[in-house]
Amino acid sequence: MDIQTKLFIDGEFVDAADGATMEVLNPHDNSVIGEVADALSHAHAQGVIHRDIKPSNIMLDSGHAVVTDFGIALLVQDVSTERLTASGLSWGSPEYMGPEQAIGDQLDARSDVYSLGCVLFEMLTGDPPFTGSIPQAILAKKLQEAVPSPRVVRDSVPEHVERAVRIALAKSPA
Repeated sequence: MDIQTKLFIDGEFVDAADGATMEVLNPHDNSVIGEVADALSHAHAQGVIHRDIKPSNIMLDSGHAVVTDFGIALLVQDVSTERLTASGLSWGSPEYMGPEQAIGDQLDARSDVYSLGCVLFEMLTGDPPFTGSIPQAILAKKLQEAVPSPRVVRDSVPEHVERAVRIALAKSPA
């Protein structure tokens, strides 16, 4: 194969469980989310938007988070390219994608922040903030309903953590 004409992503092998198997997070321990946020900050500084942050794309290696699956990532300079599939759905996982990604709007680093907020919500409560039987139902809820409070599901979530979740899940981020 002529690798000079092929794009590929090179990464280290991580022999670890993915975040989809994580138990509900201790609301006072934000180390996993902090490490994912640091990894995303690094990617964003390189001009890369992940577009598919979700628990199964977060590997836990010796207690440390590793962000994986940059398969649908975009360079910031390429965000004006095609963002919808042939069926009219956005690339990504409906439970974790931001409203702008759901409707095919312009993406930036805030899209990954929204997704990370969904992951944090799920780690705190056991479920993503919006669920449904089909992707379109989930996306409709994201666009039309208020973000649920993680403290309603789990009252031990500290107020400052709830505030962080609400900021990350803002429908129109500043």
